[in-house]
Amino acid sequence: MTVPPSAASQDFKVFSGHADPAPVQGSVTYSDGAPIAGVTISGLGVETDAGGWFESGLMFTCGTYTLSPQKPGFTFAPPSLTVTQPNVSGIHFIGTDTFKHSYLPMVVNAK
Repeated sequence: MTVPPSAASQDFKVFSGHADPAPVQGSVTYSDGAPIAGVTISGLGVETDAGGWFESGLMFTCGTYTLSPQKPGFTFAPPSLTVTQPNVSGIHFIGTDTFKHSYLPMVVNAK
């Protein structure tokens, strides 16, 4: 678009064709509601904070995103979730610590 010199003192706004950008927000917890920190949410490239919350920041494009929580030693339900922008919030994943439920044999040295 070319702006003529007579319009030099005018204010212009660019409209992208959708509502104002909004973040993708959600949480990751254990089944009892305790937060899980340090979970990477692939598809957004963010990590949960100490309270188990994540937020993408402002998403400037409408679209469909597949989110998958990932942390070594954990499984998640659901394992992934597909969401469509804009205005996506209230996403919730429940994690299970697979190391917590593993048992190693104990070796006792009886001398």
